[in-house]
Amino acid sequence: MEKTKKILIIAAIITIILIVIVVGSYKLHHVKLESPTNQIKQTGQEQTKKLSNVDKEIVASLENCQKDIGQKQYDSSVTLSDYENSIFYFIAQAIADKNIQSCDELSNDQDKNYCFKTLYGITAIAENNDKYCDKIAKINADDGIICLATVKKDSSLCNIKDELKNNICIGSATRDDSICQKLTSNYDSIGACISTNGGSSKDQGVIEDCGQISASEAQSLCKESVEFVKAIVDKNSNECLQTNSTDGLTNLFCQMATVKDPENELNEFYKNNACYEMYASELAKMQNDPSICEKIPQKDSANRVHYQQCKDQFK
Repeated sequence: MEKTKKILIIAAIITIILIVIVVGSYKLHHVKLESPTNQIKQTGQEQTKKLSNVDKEIVASLENCQKDIGQKQYDSSVTLSDYENSIFYFIAQAIADKNIQSCDELSNDQDKNYCFKTLYGITAIAENNDKYCDKIAKINADDGIICLATVKKDSSLCNIKDELKNNICIGSATRDDSICQKLTSNYDSIGACISTNGGSSKDQGVIEDCGQISASEAQSLCKESVEFVKAIVDKNSNECLQTNSTDGLTNLFCQMATVKDPENELNEFYKNNACYEMYASELAKMQNDPSICEKIPQKDSANRVHYQQCKDQFK
């Protein structure tokens, strides 16, 4: 009898343990099933809270900016960011389409000349055809010399009085940018630099003058010109990355002339450059995220002040 009682007690204890294990397992399993749902609800609430702190108008503007806007309309613009109305994007489109005659659509003579010089120059280098240099010379004699020396690879043709343009000529003809290191003074940039920030106007058109530039700026401008030539000759878009420090235009035009899908590249350039040039500073402040400032293009050159102002918001 005593033995039977002990067996029953042991059996009862085992049963209780099993019940505890089963119930515990059910509760643990139940918690695991509910946990992701709870997390999703919490995440959604957090996201709603974050979004409520962001100016929806700016976010919407950035998103709309990054959509494909379709056909671009020309009206001389002073910055790269004014995509829809920018002559620079008009010319980029012409390069992508390999359509030199589209320059005739421009009403302003200054813009038209700049467009033709750009398209003639790229075509002359790409096709190794100096007949386009003659066309450039009719617009500007010095630019015609640079084109001819570049196509013929003959630096002896570079007899330009302006030191900056002459060094660009020699570097382009020899495909060697070491000559650029000899630029050690301040230089007037007339005819050698395009003003993309406050220099152009609807009436006056593109201004080929960035004012007086420092030795380091002159060296960068010279080097980018040489790298541009090398990229076009080699048909290598990767080399265009060496042309992205001053005004952004050289890199944009270089990409249009060398990539396999220039239309897509043009849209991507716009999304990643112009859109953030316009909205990065405000977006960074609203999201309290200084890393967004890093998306501002040409932050070491043309947009140096803009970039610094963006960063200063977090001091």
